[in-house]
This record gives sequence, C-alpha cells and structure tokens, in this order.
Amino acid sequence: MSSTKTDCISLASPALRHGGDIERWCEHFQISPGRALDFSASINPLGPPAGLAEFLSGKMSAIRRYPDAQCEKLIAALSRYTEVPGECLLAGNGSMEMLDVTLRALQPKTVRIVEPAFSEYAKLAAQHGAKIIGGWGEGEEGREGEADLIFAAHPGNPKGNLLDAQEVKHLLEACRWLVIDEAFIEFAGSEHSYIREAASCERLIVIRSATKFFAIPGLRLGYLAAHPEIAARLKQCQMTWSVNILAQEAMIYALQDNRFPEHSRKFIEEERGWLSAKLTETGWLRVFPSAANFLLCEIVEPPLPKLDAPELFHRLGEEGIFIRPCHNFEGLGARYFRVSVRTREENEKLLSSLSL
Repeated sequence: MSSTKTDCISLASPALRHGGDIERWCEHFQISPGRALDFSASINPLGPPAGLAEFLSGKMSAIRRYPDAQCEKLIAALSRYTEVPGECLLAGNGSMEMLDVTLRALQPKTVRIVEPAFSEYAKLAAQHGAKIIGGWGEGEEGREGEADLIFAAHPGNPKGNLLDAQEVKHLLEACRWLVIDEAFIEFAGSEHSYIREAASCERLIVIRSATKFFAIPGLRLGYLAAHPEIAARLKQCQMTWSVNILAQEAMIYALQDNRFPEHSRKFIEEERGWLSAKLTETGWLRVFPSAANFLLCEIVEPPLPKLDAPELFHRLGEEGIFIRPCHNFEGLGARYFRVSVRTREENEKLLSSLSL
C-alpha cells in the first residue's frame, strides 16, 4: 500500500473527530461508498431487526401527523424491555439529547470524566458552563463529593471495559450525580446494566442509545432512566416533539423481536474473540479486552517506519477500509486505534489489509 494523501486529513482535522464520516472519507480517497468498509463506527453488523425497513415504508403516511410528544407507546415498550417503571424513563433524539437535557436540568458547576472517553462529554459540559476538573483514572477512588457530576461509560469507549459495582460505588461517593452512558451495554449483556438501580437512586442517571445495538443511527433515538423525581425534572427541560414519529415506530417494532438481542450478543461475542486473536497474531498490535462490539488496539512494534494510527488510517483508507484513530482520546495517543467488530468476511478483509 502507498500513502499519498496523508496531509489532506490531519490529526487535528474535524474529519477524524468521530467515526462514521464515510461520505467525506470516500470523497477524499476517491472511493465509491458501495466499496467502503466502515470499521470506525461501532454499529451492529447484523443491521436492524428483520423487516424494519419494510415496516417503516408502510408507515410513511404517518409523517403527515405530529409525533406523540409524550412518547407514551414508546415509553411503555421501553419499560417492558428494561423492566424499569415508565415514570422513570425519558426518550429523546438520540443519547446526545439525553446528555444535553441532563446537563441543562442539573446545571453542574464541576464535572469529572472517566477517561478515556467520548469527547462529547467534555464538549457538552463546557457548552453548559461546567468546569472540567480532571479525569478519573483507572482504580482511582477520588475524594468524597469532589465533583457535581461525573460521566462514565459502561462499557467504556474506546476500551470496551465494564464498571464493576465497587467502581460505581466509588464514583457515586465522589460526586453529586453520576451519569452512566450504556450506549453499548446490550453487546455485553443487559445483566451487566445499572439501569434498574437508576430508577431508585436520586443521584444515578443511566443513558442508552438505540443507534449502536439496533443499527438505526440515522433515526436518532436514545433514552434514559432516573429516579421519578429526577426524570420529571429532566423532562421539563426537554424540547417538545424531539422524537420523530418514524423513530418512535421503529423502536417499538424493534423491541418486539425477542430473538434479536440474544442473537446479536452471541454473534458479537464469538466474532470479537476471533478478531481479537487474529489481530494479536499480527505480532505488532496489542489488543485490549472488550465487552463491546469494538476493539482498542495499540501499535507496539510498527512493521513500517513511523507507522502510527493516523498513518494507518490513510493507508487503509486508500483501500476503502476505515478505522478510528484514537489520538484525540485523553490518555491515549497516535499509536492507538479502534475497530468495530463486523462480519467474518469483512473482518478477514481488514486482516488482509493489515498484512503490511
């Protein structure tokens, strides 16, 4: 592979801020989107539950009506799915809106973030006038009541690690409110979730996304669980009609497929283990253990001079394969990148391209 365009998308480029910027990348590398393999965005490779596209095509006449502002049917479906009372649940326009509403309602003055983490936590906190008072390192216990609010992901992104009960206890002791982002929890297994605990704890909020597990990022659907009083407080700060009618219908439909969650989890577990082993066998990558549908890798023995993750992004990009460089995650650097777990055939193509 050659690399001729590395100066066009630099480390600081917004094009590398998040994964999934396929149209921009394909245009840059002059690759047809149909040829691209996106390992940068961690979406369920099995796609949405069977029949969802056809179901939504039959619902198109509904776009002439306003959506249910209270999301009553959706909340009832989510309540059955999570085993959390409806008065503890709030649905929104993706997990990003749920994060924004939480900050808008609670108005924390100080925020800590369990690093490495999704960059939008810090960005949103700053937009709401909160001061970031430092990260939370692995194994750290912190000082009691040190921060108004702490953000933690479970599983973590980009590491894929789970928070155990003792860690959650320490985090709760170190803040007024703990916000746990469970965007990838279904890939690990819902038995690991803290969503039911959130319903009874006034200082714990759990946020989830339908984007990753149900593979509907374009529809924008997220939700949260909190103590009824906190949920009501957050609801007051939410924009009316924030969840469109097709997103509501899609999620209700998806939650009716009882086989989809277990089938997806088992598929990811098996393929993740296989891909992790094969990446390790390259001899130049360290692969971190993960409970999610992605793997964090570190280039420990570069097979080519000066090869780092952004350079690898460009080399693979010329073949239409896109990874997620992790240089902009706190505590990581230019040697780290993340790859999603895809189908066996797609994973084999990635491995073949990594034979530098």
